[in-house]
Amino acid sequence: MKEEDKQKLSILLTHWIEHNEGHAQEFKRWAEKAKVFDGWVSEELLDAVKHLAEVNDALSNALERMDNTGVEAVKHDDGNSTNRGDSQSV
Repeated sequence: MKEEDKQKLSILLTHWIEHNEGHAQEFKRWAEKAKVFDGWVSEELLDAVKHLAEVNDALSNALERMDNTGVEAVKHDDGNSTNRGDSQSV
């Protein structure tokens, strides 16, 4: 895999993790609202949150493996480091 592709994949993995976290929070909010009209809907939404967590675990593992292959960490404006290859937006 080309270094450029590794960097892009690292960016994508980070983006997908963050994106899924946003969805999980939204699912939790709607699960709470759904309790009033159908407990099963709420339970299914919470189940989806669990599955997203599993997906994010797999994506995080992939990102960690990318880190171990030499993709450099990027410093963000907030001072935190994320191994994304470079600071390009997705």
